[in-house]
Amino acid sequence: MNGAEIFLDQKVESIARTSQLFLVQTLNSHSQRESYRAKFIINAAGHYADVIARMIKDQDFSLKARRGQYRILEKTERGTINNHILFMVPTIHGKGVIVAPTLDGHLLVGPTAEDGIEKEDTRLVTMEKSAEIGIIDKKIVPGLRMEKTCRVFSGSRPICVETDGFWIAPSSQDRRFIHVAGISSPGLSAAPAIAGQVADLIKVQTDLVANSQFARRSATGRD
Repeated sequence: MNGAEIFLDQKVESIARTSQLFLVQTLNSHSQRESYRAKFIINAAGHYADVIARMIKDQDFSLKARRGQYRILEKTERGTINNHILFMVPTIHGKGVIVAPTLDGHLLVGPTAEDGIEKEDTRLVTMEKSAEIGIIDKKIVPGLRMEKTCRVFSGSRPICVETDGFWIAPSSQDRRFIHVAGISSPGLSAAPAIAGQVADLIKVQTDLVANSQFARRSATGRD
């Protein structure tokens, strides 16, 4: 609505700096190379934010991957916990394993917490961890019928080695290159505040003029 363009399936291959701009080279899904110019770069590349940083010789931070595996139980098990969300005691890795109802009537159980995962393996599901969920969740709900599992999946989060928290800062190599890295839990709920912080980091480096024609409402009429 406001003239922004989104380019999907673009793998960043290199970033070069000039005194005024960044030159970004990408490879698209059709194996065609594309070039982009930018005054600022916001490095929000998830697990690969450290890889992108290295393209401008930035080694301010490093990331490791933490994978968590879940199991989804059939709708027949929903009545086991009614509408409650049940937690294990938290550990150093997070809030721990939960048993929770889903919006479509199933039960969600998990996750595990597995460090030292390769970036390419963050979505893998293993039999070992699936069995581990079954053992832990029976401690929460002894009568839980884990054999009613109908789906398994894994999620992952990038962990900043240096801080074990968010890394939101301009690069030491170039302040126009702003990192938004290590965004683990609670990254989703923190997203609006993170966006405001990044905007402030840009404002201190350049003069921004408010666009009086900026459209603030979506096609549905909601903000």
